[in-house]
Amino acid sequence: MKIAAMMLAMLIIFSAMTANLFAWGPGVHTYIADQLNKKAGWKNVDEMYGAMAPDVINYMFYSPYLTQMYIATHFDFEAMPAAARTIRERVLAHGFVMHNNAWAADYSAHTGSLSLDNHAKGYVIQKAELLAAMVEQSTDYQSLGIPHEITVEICHTMIENSVELLMAQVDRELGKKVVLAARERSNAFPRLLARAYSPAFAGYFNNSQQQAADALVAAETVFRQLMTVQGNTLQQDLPVALDEMAELNAQLAEGFLAQYGFELPEGFDSKALIADLIAVGMVLCADDFEDEVAATVKTVEKNMARYGHRFPQY
Repeated sequence: MKIAAMMLAMLIIFSAMTANLFAWGPGVHTYIADQLNKKAGWKNVDEMYGAMAPDVINYMFYSPYLTQMYIATHFDFEAMPAAARTIRERVLAHGFVMHNNAWAADYSAHTGSLSLDNHAKGYVIQKAELLAAMVEQSTDYQSLGIPHEITVEICHTMIENSVELLMAQVDRELGKKVVLAARERSNAFPRLLARAYSPAFAGYFNNSQQQAADALVAAETVFRQLMTVQGNTLQQDLPVALDEMAELNAQLAEGFLAQYGFELPEGFDSKALIADLIAVGMVLCADDFEDEVAATVKTVEKNMARYGHRFPQY
């Protein structure tokens, strides 16, 4: 668990470095899938995991082709249902499609909010910009000399964490559902993922479909472990969950900033700053996150039917 927690910390910091690749967190994606098919039994478990799983690609952070692979899983998502053969694979693929950035869950986070007055930017993007504007008014933060663009990236990740914690207060079983989906997902998923994307990714791995498949399976193993850690965190009481998220983010904050040539002053309490950012993010989102998520649920349901993706019935 300690190793997994450290891995999660590394990847949370990585997510701040590439915040444009992340939209809703795993808890929100799990919630959306669960709202649409609560009574589906084991199918719901596979669907919830599938709904989180396009972000598997974000954990191939060692690749210089990360952005291209992200675009594939979030926009060329039809590759998954096309590759599905069995009932469980079809359910996993159904959840996977629900995540997409073109017209499904991630659209409202990244591209166009469904509930805020400004529909030209995603909900998470708008809240991150507000949080960045607030933190940049602090003289202590100004003294760090962090450019606005990096601040917005950091705030993007903090807003994701904020909404995850808020959603866990709405659905007190949410953390358990994330853990259940990660632990009980069909063993067919890694093979399905590799079958769907290794042909397109071969060019990124020495023109080898096998190497691409192996990389996808390895990334999914890490992702599955980290979703268990995330789910466990979401099960804690809010003060504890907030503290754990702040700690995980802070563990490698110095390493993150070092990538941009910044060094935190000796004795600077990065955990306290991160905890404050997440807490302020929760305040910024408290009045409207439920409206945004509810609108996203309705839009995903409508668009899944519109584009011919109906829940597998067997």
